[in-house]
Amino acid sequence: MTRAPERAFRAALAALVLAAAGVAAQQAAVAPGDSTAAVSLPEAEVYRREVFRYPAAGRPDPFLPLLSGDDMGVRAQDLRLLGIVYSANPRQSVAVFALPDSTQRVRLRVGQRLGAITVVGIHPRRVDVREEEMGVSRVYSMEVPRAGRPAPPPTSAPVPAAPAQAAPPPPAPAARRP
Repeated sequence: MTRAPERAFRAALAALVLAAAGVAAQQAAVAPGDSTAAVSLPEAEVYRREVFRYPAAGRPDPFLPLLSGDDMGVRAQDLRLLGIVYSANPRQSVAVFALPDSTQRVRLRVGQRLGAITVVGIHPRRVDVREEEMGVSRVYSMEVPRAGRPAPPPTSAPVPAAPAQAAPPPPAPAARRP
């Protein structure tokens, strides 16, 4: 059984032998005493390819991001959740964030925005925020750090269909006295 590379080699060798035989036949056809007759070989075909050049003078690099970190504003990964003032009424709940590289604190309620970040839900131990960047919307959950533990990074959460309204807690059962 012959392999494909061996077949290709044999085919190329046969073409070379036939070309050499054709040149020998042309030389034999020339008169033996005529030294001025030249053997004419077919001209080699030249393939030209198109070359592209990017004149970078005065133009931005097309492979760099369009926006740098400062232009994008505050991101969910940069914010630090410091605390939550939770109320059964979602309109009264407040989440307190620390901005990156700053001592400034920001208080946000459900529906309020900070740059491209919108608070979509405030719960007793976590806050859900939606980050919209370049047409892509992501929801992150941020938990309040517990005493003695470092704050966990924000995690991506499933996107809720609509902002949920917190239901009032069920009434406490009446205490019985013996």
